This record gives sequence, structure tokens and C-alpha cells, in this order.
Amino acid sequence: LTNVDIYVINIQLGILILVHPTDYAKMQLLKSSQNEYLGISGTVDGVRVAQSSSVTAGEFHAMDSIRYGRYYNNIPLSVQFGFEGSDFGNDTRTVKAVHRGVLAVLDVNTCITGTFSTAKTSLETA
Repeated sequence: LTNVDIYVINIQLGILILVHPTDYAKMQLLKSSQNEYLGISGTVDGVRVAQSSSVTAGEFHAMDSIRYGRYYNNIPLSVQFGFEGSDFGNDTRTVKAVHRGVLAVLDVNTCITGTFSTAKTSLETA
């Protein structure tokens, strides 16, 4: 398989890696041995990488997001702007955004959790 084949397979399967925002920032600041930034921009070898504060720092969740479950919108996104209290005098504006949805989990076995330290050790000793 070529990198292009793997990229197409990953997109079709909906493979997704969730990481803590701190780990995502560290991944963006990674440098090569030539001191060049290797930074990620949402994908690594065609696999989508997303941030979630619900993931513990140092851990990752990898999943086939298509088989894992379905997300349903109960209430579409609603955004309201307004002045409240001293907003007008302080040149600020209050913004209220509301969205309601539910994730129906279909197959929990399509999600795995790992730690970066264990994955790194495994790669170095392979």
C-alpha cells in the first residue's frame, strides 16, 4: 500500500484520533533532527486528529468514527448577541450559543485508548 492508498482507506473508514489540546499543541511544535517544524494541521498520514479536553493529557483515543456511533442534532445551533449590564459602557458584547445533540454509541470496540509514552516505547523497541 502507498501513502495515498492508506490516506483513502483512512478517510473511507472515518479513522479519528482524539488528543488533549496540550498534546495537540506539542504535536504542532515537534521538530525534526534538522530543527524543522513537523507540525500537524489536522491530519497525520491521512488520519484526522482532533482536540478534546475530555481526553486526559498524555493519552489518545483512536477510533473508527463511522462504526463507533452516530451524532444526532436535537436542536440546531442558536446564536444570540446582546448587551448585558455594563457591556455597552465597556465596549463588550454578550454572546450566547446553544447547541443540543446526542451521540448514539453503536460499537464501543471500534475505539481504543493508549498513552503516548507506551506507544513511543513500542515504536522504539519494534
